[in-house]
Amino acid sequence: LGVYENLDTQRLSHAVQCNTQNPPNFIIRTLSKSFITALHLDQSCPSITVHKTTTDYLISFEFSANAMSGDAPVIRSNQIGSVGKFLPGIAVKITNPATEKPAPIDTQGTIWLRGANIFPGYLNNNKKTKEVIIDGWFNTGDIGRLDDDGFLYIEGRLSRFSKIGGEMVPHETVEAIISKVLGLDAETERKIAVVGVPDEKKGEAIALLTTICGDTREQECIDLRYKLMDEGLPSLWCPKIFIPTDEIPMLASGKLDIKGCQRLAGQ
Repeated sequence: LGVYENLDTQRLSHAVQCNTQNPPNFIIRTLSKSFITALHLDQSCPSITVHKTTTDYLISFEFSANAMSGDAPVIRSNQIGSVGKFLPGIAVKITNPATEKPAPIDTQGTIWLRGANIFPGYLNNNKKTKEVIIDGWFNTGDIGRLDDDGFLYIEGRLSRFSKIGGEMVPHETVEAIISKVLGLDAETERKIAVVGVPDEKKGEAIALLTTICGDTREQECIDLRYKLMDEGLPSLWCPKIFIPTDEIPMLASGKLDIKGCQRLAGQ
């Protein structure tokens, strides 16, 4: 929750947040007016979506004059968990992360964008530009989907997925369930991080960087796998090995240092 913890919500009337994360529900409930979120990318100017969440979000619908009588459709004006609807002029497509082929817009996949406010490429770096812009479409590196009303949901970064036996496994989802099982939800300091490691049979396997394992880490890993499967997590998604570390690599921004984690896993 970080920045939200010390907010004086009694005096706060409006708030604006620009990133891919949604505000906690308790913030939305306690705001006296509204919370505006916008999805901003370094490669877009200024944003690609906007979302206004009002305090009556549980019944947040826009009604036409005859909607209450059932003569007109009910159109949602906002949706909790979404980063909002795309601004005018933004085109979007979804591709399968495993095959890179086009996928239905309402299925989880890689988000591609095209529009006047999407950058044309990296300055003096044609190689990197060609990696992220293909046929005029910009690969955001985000995994997400749209619902039937056009609301966008960001469900992770492609760099935080492992391709195991043709299936895309979301690291953040696995971490959330591990934290729940190990009782780490209340911890302010990160104790675990999921990484992908090479596997001869499946291509990749899930490994767990951890600061809390003991000397019997192989048995602890087996025990955790059983607990995770009891929670409904597929066996393929469960950590195959523990990698002990003194601390989990973090960036100055407070985000997980993915490259640092990968270096630790490769040692």
